[in-house]
Amino acid sequence: MQSVLDILGKTTGYFEKAGVPQARLDAEHLLAHVLGCKRLGLYLQFERPLTEGELGALRPLVRRRARREPLQHILGTVDFHGLTLRCDARALVPRPETEWLAERVAERLKDRPPARIADLGTGTGALALALATAFPEAGGGAGGPPPPPPAPPPPKHPPPPAGRAERARARGGRPGARPTPSPHGGGAGGPPSPDALALARENAAALGLAERVCFHGGDWFAPLAGRRYDCIVANPPYLSEADWEAAEPEVARFDPKGALVAPDNGTADLVRILRDAPAHLNPGGLLALETNDAQHASLAEYTKAPAYASAAGESDYAKRERYLFLTVS
Repeated sequence: MQSVLDILGKTTGYFEKAGVPQARLDAEHLLAHVLGCKRLGLYLQFERPLTEGELGALRPLVRRRARREPLQHILGTVDFHGLTLRCDARALVPRPETEWLAERVAERLKDRPPARIADLGTGTGALALALATAFPEAGGGAGGPPPPPPAPPPPKHPPPPAGRAERARARGGRPGARPTPSPHGGGAGGPPSPDALALARENAAALGLAERVCFHGGDWFAPLAGRRYDCIVANPPYLSEADWEAAEPEVARFDPKGALVAPDNGTADLVRILRDAPAHLNPGGLLALETNDAQHASLAEYTKAPAYASAAGESDYAKRERYLFLTVS
């Protein structure tokens, strides 16, 4: 019979031939998943023989990873800022860069905890849920957005069909990642994805945050009409078409393109958020954005707008200029 160590060696070699990054680490994660143990627990049982049932359960997972399906989809979860989130093809896989954004926002706001936060363009709910956890007393518990006003009576004559631009906006944006939650009430987003909304709500429920985090689907700031926040965070689409074409298979084959790529060399959604955010922030409120590392110069026109009292860029753990932090007057 083959041992744990034997299978790890064979799986690692198979992954390396398939071009899988971190081949050994992924092999360990998959085998630990099948055996129901922690990854480091494998090191205590290298000589343990695997049963045919265990091998049978492992093989299809290995084939999926060799096809470059994201490890998080195969395992069904992703760790993010101390939380375990459900993760599947309904939304973008949360990245370490976005986890770093959550950490930087929590650090910046630790001395003045926000009462209301909006996360624009959520998918799994990662940023919203991480910040709701970081600020457990913000918002006074289970507050949600105020009830919507009564719907206006229907028009006597139906409106004309939307033109091409309007239809494009209704379809476009960030499929799988645009329903937007707001911890402690409120939220907004681009064109909603029902599947992603369902995934984010599942994660909120699993973490016991369903009463504190409200999810709304909409076109960026549309659901925020009449509401202001102490902090708005967003990881919008910011890749160019060239970036997308050069992406790893895990991204190009399995992440929704609309969650990553934006017009105007990746800046279109960032510009819209920078332009419209001040109207939805309280005085002194924080806007925190994840960006492409080559976009800050092209966004300077908007970050220097009179509505912003300060603007600063920060680098990620790889020393790439990745984030923008702005406060309103």
